[in-house]
Amino acid sequence: MQLADNIAISDQCQWVRRVPHTDVAKYLNQMDVYVALSRLDSESFGVAIIEASACGIPVIVSDVGGLPEVVKDGETGLIVEKENPQEAGDSLVRLVRDKEFLNYLGEKGARHLKTNYDWRSCVMNMKGFLSYSIETGPRLKVIPWSRRKQKWGQSTLFESMMTRN
Repeated sequence: MQLADNIAISDQCQWVRRVPHTDVAKYLNQMDVYVALSRLDSESFGVAIIEASACGIPVIVSDVGGLPEVVKDGETGLIVEKENPQEAGDSLVRLVRDKEFLNYLGEKGARHLKTNYDWRSCVMNMKGFLSYSIETGPRLKVIPWSRRKQKWGQSTLFESMMTRN
């Protein structure tokens, strides 16, 4: 809050404490862009990113952990290099200035979520993953996200997550 005071934007900020799950969509729908920048490669699957996209809010995420797994760069949101504030700022300015692109990302993000992350799709993905695990037996090893990305490029949920020794 002090930083907001220091740069004279306090009147443009709303500080919200814990939000009940039933009110998350209400708060998300007040946003123009959802920004989730992390420096940690251990960042988990981006549930908050999915919630924002489901509301049609364009997202900007850093290229760490599971965050890029739920965003298609330039199609459903923007992915920026971790610890690169210039790229993050440029991406945010781009969306603020280009309302057509902002709306495009929001609409595509919402469609992407409905197609790939509804309950039925998630259950089918999990069923396929578990069936594969049962069929291949105990000779499986988990491949860390960073190695999967290097080896196979951007993946979808559970895809390329397991491999034989």
